Amino acid sequence: MDSWAKLAKQLITNQSITVNGVPGQITKIELLDRFWPQHKVEDPILIYTQGDITDEAVVQYALNAKPHVIFHLAAIVSGEAEKTSISVCRSICSPICDY
Repeated sequence: MDSWAKLAKQLITNQSITVNGVPGQITKIELLDRFWPQHKVEDPILIYTQGDITDEAVVQYALNAKPHVIFHLAAIVSGEAEKTSISVCRSICSPICDY
């Protein structure tokens, strides 16, 4: 299960979150990612949005909703990120290894 799916399920189960010491009810969760999830979590409060946070328009769209909380999961490595990292490492190391 994807890390975002685990987080979404936990938030839906809890139905509330505390921000700056103030508890509040969760009424909407918007999941924004570059790729559509293979297995969507289904719940009326979930909204799926596809976009890349390196795109300024996508960031502006997300911030216009004035979210109370943002979870940025880029530090959680996915298979796609691992493939990209390995490709970059190979391209950097290739000239060195050929020496």
